[in-house]
Amino acid sequence: SIQDKEASYSKSQAKQIMAKFFREFPPTGFNRKHTGGKPGARYVTGDLQTRKGKFRVSFLLKNQNGKFIVHQLNIEKD
Repeated sequence: SIQDKEASYSKSQAKQIMAKFFREFPPTGFNRKHTGGKPGARYVTGDLQTRKGKFRVSFLLKNQNGKFIVHQLNIEKD
């Protein structure tokens, strides 16, 4: 979900949506607040600073065939 728009996307759709978000809100920094999880899944929360404001970010990574992939991503205006 990005700013109250929640849906499931294919990898190519997600790349396009993230590219559009970062074009609109160019990042200037990220401050990781917390990490955790277990061997098959990890999560990270933090603050994303952009030229147009600050966002709360959380994402969940899951291990798939030995690689961690983004399973869930949330970006909310702070």
